[in-house]
Amino acid sequence: LENTAGTNELDHLIWDTPKLSDLHPDDERFQPQLEAPPESLKEHLLSQMRLAVRDQRKRALAELIVDALDSNGYLQETLDEMIEWLPAELSIAHKELEEALACVQSFDPPGVGARNSAECLAIQIRFMQNIPYIVRKRALNIVQHHLKLFAQRDFNRLKKVLECDDEALREATEIIQRCNPH
Repeated sequence: LENTAGTNELDHLIWDTPKLSDLHPDDERFQPQLEAPPESLKEHLLSQMRLAVRDQRKRALAELIVDALDSNGYLQETLDEMIEWLPAELSIAHKELEEALACVQSFDPPGVGARNSAECLAIQIRFMQNIPYIVRKRALNIVQHHLKLFAQRDFNRLKKVLECDDEALREATEIIQRCNPH
């Protein structure tokens, strides 16, 4: 079916997109495309858990941890409190719950599953790439032991406690400032 221009007469059926005026309102191409609703933090974590955890018991414990997170990703209950309200016949050891928490804390976004802001920041710092060991160690020391001084911006006392100079404190501070406590 060649025409005189040398193109196939069916080409326009394949390659031509319909004009808006050619579409009927019921045609799905006429309808605006709706975006999928954004995935919740819980859905995001559960999808990672399904890929990472094969064992059913470990999966159930990780899901239990995910269910106990608040909207900022913090664990609201202590592991001991969680064990108390679980049925005794399940015989869940504290170590099992700790392992489930560690699993959840390995998920994206970094810092999820933390029990406080210091732990959240520490998790994030541990996940950061290409940070010199000494800078990472100093930043972790600040968030784990001297977060109050850091929050108060008492840099002179921080330098004294950490036994470091301005440049070393600045490097650690930059790392901490890249973190998100939520």
